[in-house]
Amino acid sequence: MPKSFANFSPLPQKPGKKPPMKRIPGILMLGWLLSAACYGQEPQAGVGGNDARWPADKAWAWYGRQPWLVGFNYIPATAINSTEMFQADTFDPQTIDRELALAEQVGLNCARVFLPYIVWENDPNGFTKRMDQFLSISKKHGIRTLFVLFDDCAFSSMTEPFLGKQPEVIPGEYANGWTPSPGPKRVLDRLAWPKLELYVREVVGRFRDDPRVLGWDVYNEPGNTGMADKSLPLLQVVFTWARQANPSQPLTAGVWGGETASITQVCLEQSDIVSFHHYGKAPELESKITGLQGQLRPIFCTEWLNRPLGSLAETCLPVMAKQHVAAFHWGLVNGKTQTHYPWGSKAGTAEPKVWQHDIFRKDHTPYDAKELTFFKEAIRQGGPIAVAGQWPTAKTWAWYDKQPWLVGCNFLPSTAVNDVEMWQQETFDPKTIDRELGWAQHLGFNTVRVFLNFVVWREDAAGFKKRFGEFLKMADGHGISVMPILFDDCNFAGSVAAAGKQPDPVPGVHNSQWVSSPPLAMVPDRAAWPALEQYVKDMVGSFAHDRRIVIWDLYNEPANGMGDKSQSLMEATFGWAREMKPTQPLTTGAWVDLNSPLSRRMMELSDVVSFHGYDGVAGIEQKLRLCAALGRPVLCTEWLFRQAGNDFKSLLPLFRERKVACWNWGLVAGRTQTYFHWGSPVGAPEPTPWQHDILRADGSPYNAQEVKFIKVTIGKAPPPTASRRSASRISTPDWSGLLYSHPRNRNKI
Repeated sequence: MPKSFANFSPLPQKPGKKPPMKRIPGILMLGWLLSAACYGQEPQAGVGGNDARWPADKAWAWYGRQPWLVGFNYIPATAINSTEMFQADTFDPQTIDRELALAEQVGLNCARVFLPYIVWENDPNGFTKRMDQFLSISKKHGIRTLFVLFDDCAFSSMTEPFLGKQPEVIPGEYANGWTPSPGPKRVLDRLAWPKLELYVREVVGRFRDDPRVLGWDVYNEPGNTGMADKSLPLLQVVFTWARQANPSQPLTAGVWGGETASITQVCLEQSDIVSFHHYGKAPELESKITGLQGQLRPIFCTEWLNRPLGSLAETCLPVMAKQHVAAFHWGLVNGKTQTHYPWGSKAGTAEPKVWQHDIFRKDHTPYDAKELTFFKEAIRQGGPIAVAGQWPTAKTWAWYDKQPWLVGCNFLPSTAVNDVEMWQQETFDPKTIDRELGWAQHLGFNTVRVFLNFVVWREDAAGFKKRFGEFLKMADGHGISVMPILFDDCNFAGSVAAAGKQPDPVPGVHNSQWVSSPPLAMVPDRAAWPALEQYVKDMVGSFAHDRRIVIWDLYNEPANGMGDKSQSLMEATFGWAREMKPTQPLTTGAWVDLNSPLSRRMMELSDVVSFHGYDGVAGIEQKLRLCAALGRPVLCTEWLFRQAGNDFKSLLPLFRERKVACWNWGLVAGRTQTYFHWGSPVGAPEPTPWQHDILRADGSPYNAQEVKFIKVTIGKAPPPTASRRSASRISTPDWSGLLYSHPRNRNKI
């Protein structure tokens, strides 16, 4: 609810006849009183612990299964507040049905609805039946509900809720009958808390697995109406109570701009899904979203739309679509709440020319037909762009949930100077490949990313596929899955890729003989594309159902040195690969400015989002935020740049914590010489530190402590203080144990 202008002062309840309270069994009341005594001490921030909060990857997995959530804060036009909405004698299913039909016509797919505790307290069974009836009507119209459990907002002198007949509308006054829930008295009275706890646990528990429920907003604007930190203790425990009901839906409490720092901290640290209110202009909205992306969780904007303040559909909806932020504007049909008036309006105020909230008039005609058309079009076009043949987000998460934590390296045997030398018959070196894959296994790696080259296929397609099959067999023998790369614009050598004997490395120079795939002249030449199409379809089609391939990376760093000449081929490659209907997902990694049109297009086309990260920790965090906004699993397919602080100690724990699949650059220092720094001169001495790679050519570690750290972080070796018994367990890790989604682990996290 928008900011309140009422100052809190405990006032007597509104006079009026109240329905009789149900009798409470004495033993239950005694239990409540004893329980209340336990609340004599102030709860500590984060009560319940962040261990009870959904892990970030679980939140993203849940969010990835949702459409772009675009909805509204809802109360029927015939109700002045949530009490009138849900009381038995004023619950109005006919109006609700008609109004939600309007929302369905616009394309809105979710509603945020305030629950009045006082109605539950008086009639818990009838209340939950009416909740169920509301959910059934909502489902009929394709709308899911985000329920609000508590609320500190009040907009008049009535700061306590009451049962029975609710206030009459005062013409011209904004929300004159809105009352908080449960109200300041109960918020402050610890003896009332056992019943509040029972309310939360019973309501959330009753609907905890109901697909009609989108989530639980546990406390709207805590601290409003002068409550400040007086609401903090209840805010802290309501998260715990709700989690004890074990809901399958996420919990949240939104930051709203007028709360104390302590309340902000609890909202951000305890919410499964980060949420916020914002009634300002689009640039400020985008800035707020950018700041909240630092929480690395999905984001809901649970209140917006204030036309006089510049919070407009035509400017704000595109921001939330671009950032993949769920959007709930305030108000559907103008009614007894009169929220089309500005905050603070008084009795007799003339109807405003520019409405503050709401999108329909009482007669169900639109307030602004052009605005309504914009809503419809924005919803139709908004959210992540669907691409023909692209996996639905639910399918990508189902696939990702089945994977272990994918952790490995970009692999080239130490005896190959480039991928042509790796794959052509004369220089294919299975003995070295098998040995070095064994070393990768010993580190704990379970996946490798490997570059294929078009010119080898063009020279000997059948032989190339045979050798690739041998590679897959060797990798599988070491418990390693493979991510093949079909095309690559990188050309460190500055020469044309060709089969035959490859040049020797230039001493001291990083990756001195690396060539592109295909030769760069073919990339913009449409006449050359039939051969490239055949290559893609042959390779993907031949291995489309091979379990040893985990992902196809279709194009490495398109536009690296090519300007905008590569985008068309990159887009065509997705189409060619999808025609072969592979059972593995497709991707291509964003590697330059992730906000650029090319990077956004690469991420939009991909089944799973991938990126290259040679930045420091802060840069990696920013890239993770940008990638996660697309609502799909995120992979870092290149990293490790030690001299910039991009190293195993800084990043491997981060990737593990976030369940981000990751492939560092390089395993064994060899003919590519990628342990040298980019731009190293001819004859440069061995650098300190190495840029890439982990092992020397004889298998010994570049840095023994680093190798120990890798093994411990992955789980291949026990921590230094672990017992011998623990070591025996950790030395053969169960990779599925790293994922929250594995059935054995759902209750552990």
